[in-house]
Amino acid sequence: MFREFLTPSTIEEAVKLRNSIDSSMYLAGGTEINSIVWPCRSKISANTAIYLDKLPLKNVKVEKTKIEIGASVTIQELVENKSLPPMLLAAVRLFANRNVRTMGTIGGNIGGNRACSNIAPALLALNTSIMLAGKNSKEKITLEQYFSNHDPEKLILSIEIPSGWQKRRWAVRKHTRTANDVSLVSAAVSFSGTEAKIEEPIIAVNGVVPHATRLYELEKKLDGQSLPSREAIDEEVKKLVNPESDLRGSSEFKKHLSAVLVSDALHEAAHRVVCR
Repeated sequence: MFREFLTPSTIEEAVKLRNSIDSSMYLAGGTEINSIVWPCRSKISANTAIYLDKLPLKNVKVEKTKIEIGASVTIQELVENKSLPPMLLAAVRLFANRNVRTMGTIGGNIGGNRACSNIAPALLALNTSIMLAGKNSKEKITLEQYFSNHDPEKLILSIEIPSGWQKRRWAVRKHTRTANDVSLVSAAVSFSGTEAKIEEPIIAVNGVVPHATRLYELEKKLDGQSLPSREAIDEEVKKLVNPESDLRGSSEFKKHLSAVLVSDALHEAAHRVVCR
């Protein structure tokens, strides 16, 4: 339970508070709080909430070369924004339910860095980068770098999706136990070219590793090749993932799911019509 609730009015003030108070955390929509700081389920504890509602992080800017999305934009606001890449729209529509989407933010979903985020693979497949504010400076890194070297003391300002997605084939997949449950396993793929010759593929999964990641070995094998059979893709994916068993599913079940979702996504993407 939070003992202190602070509401900074500037980005600089928020970062200063986070770095000066040891047991503090950033708070936006609040939908991840129980999963992150609940004492029976996590080693993380926080006594001070740094509420981000007054910070200028709620804009979506669509430009010729990129799309910039503020960290405090809610998932539901993304669902309703028709100017965003169809791949991202498909992923956010699959996210939880409207009640959660109305509160949860894109920055919070990324910052949670959880294996159950079905949005994270889609963002990786869109070559997304992320803007961060730290104690001494701001920086832009790839989303994959952020997931691999997660630093909760840095404030997420925005994400940036470069142009080029318009000419790529894509698909997203998600498996849950119930309609409102978080994702057990999710996948997203995108590539240029055609079914006869796949070019520059990106294949991202979540739920089979601690955070969303790309299957680089499979990408390398597919680049420049024709689309393999579903069975062949299944076998390759199973070699690359080694999920842990838990209450929500065994390792073998998650491995099977990831293989099916990736092969389904690749075959759906291959038949998608894109702009030329």
